[in-house]
Amino acid sequence: MIRSFRTNPRYLEMYHWKMGIGLFAVNCLLLYFTDQTWNDLAYYVPVLFLLVSPQIMVAMTGYACAIGLTLWQGNFDSMSLVEALAALIVTFPVSGLMHSTSHDSMRPRWLNRPVGELMGMFHLVGYPDWKIIHIIHHTYTDDAQLDPHPPGEKSYWEFAKGMRNAAA
Repeated sequence: MIRSFRTNPRYLEMYHWKMGIGLFAVNCLLLYFTDQTWNDLAYYVPVLFLLVSPQIMVAMTGYACAIGLTLWQGNFDSMSLVEALAALIVTFPVSGLMHSTSHDSMRPRWLNRPVGELMGMFHLVGYPDWKIIHIIHHTYTDDAQLDPHPPGEKSYWEFAKGMRNAAA
């Protein structure tokens, strides 16, 4: 994967197109099995294009639009709030699995890619995006110019403590 990224400047772009088309098809299939009217779908179809984006901010905008449309139409189910909370709780083990697959530490080794792709869908980011950034991060850990998420002038532990304090 990293070799393809380094040799093909359009590797991630092509991956995003494939995943976008696949996720769009899955969303259309899910909509097919719901009891939506064509009028409802006319509102939600533009949102589908946002939700399948590999860019987190675009997908989150789509998520916010979908909630707004649901509230506006008056068919919001309070169970959706419970489901949203459950999705947040599931995020933690999913993050751990995705991290493990980026290090190819699952056995058998062939499971790393399919599990990583599935976990990438939970995170609304493609597996290659995560793995490539993670590999580069470990190659240039804490380098202010080359690390994809450098801690700035702080040591690793100062940076980690700052993240913990920001989350509290």
